[in-house]
Amino acid sequence: MEEKINLTLKDIGERIAYFRYEKNLSARELSFMIDKSGSYITRLEAGDINISVIALVEILNVLGVSAQRFFDSDYKNYYTDIELKELIESFTPEKREIVLKFLQLN
Repeated sequence: MEEKINLTLKDIGERIAYFRYEKNLSARELSFMIDKSGSYITRLEAGDINISVIALVEILNVLGVSAQRFFDSDYKNYYTDIELKELIESFTPEKREIVLKFLQLN
């Protein structure tokens, strides 16, 4: 069963701020890139205003963040999880079994 998305405006704003910081952009720089006011980004990140789907897509495109990563419950560790999954998938069945047994010990 798929995990349901249950985000508040504050959660969405915090994620936008997280990815903006990750890109090393100021709120003013991001606002310029999407043709919005600086206060729009500040209020958005504080969870004080609604965001349209169009505006969110525009922000994600500018920040280079996929919707999948943005909405992932563990968005901060998204790439680590993918790398770990790909590494485990590259193992032989025997190696996977060894790793599984090791992880169950801890």
